[in-house]
Amino acid sequence: MKPVPRQLAGLLLMGAGLTMTTLALVMLWLAPEVFVATARVLVPPTQPASDQGTAASRGGGPGWEPTERERVQAKVVLHQVITNLDLQRKWAEQFKEEAPLPMDKAYQLLKRQMDVRQSGNTQLIEIRVQSYDPAEAATLANRIAEAYRDTRRAAGAVVQIVESAQPPPKGRRSGGASALGLFLAGVAGLGLGYWILRSAGLLGPNPPAA
Repeated sequence: MKPVPRQLAGLLLMGAGLTMTTLALVMLWLAPEVFVATARVLVPPTQPASDQGTAASRGGGPGWEPTERERVQAKVVLHQVITNLDLQRKWAEQFKEEAPLPMDKAYQLLKRQMDVRQSGNTQLIEIRVQSYDPAEAATLANRIAEAYRDTRRAAGAVVQIVESAQPPPKGRRSGGASALGLFLAGVAGLGLGYWILRSAGLLGPNPPAA
């Protein structure tokens, strides 16, 4: 008597694997492009002992000294960008929400679009901003760099913008990591299902026993 349960399990696994791989390819095909623009700033080699007027806005306690990466993403910097570019109103219209967006919500949205990088003790900081619009990505990166520079200069630190962001000519498909994970899971399901069906004799003679 043929092992029907094993055959059924194999067919289900192959069906699920085929569904997942197909869905992953569709996700990649339909996903919108995300553009990443980068502005680079040169920070001072030594930091002032204090950063007046900004510690409270970042939630730091007494004696706490923020890193330059934290300073770039501080509310005192990003709130300026949000206000100057009227992002509370623009993003409310974009997301079809009641205008204007609360400042804290706009701040979190902007911060999630950012990736601030500083390798070790290097003086060069990269401010990367992603957006579905290449021009917006470049504008946000540049405005953040300018607001950060102005804020640090007000505290007595010399910060220079060494490279302004330009609208990137090419983007990447969003959701690539999720689609890849789904695709690999589908391939694994197909492989396991094939092995079960072959071992059950449905796809040819059973493999020789070890």
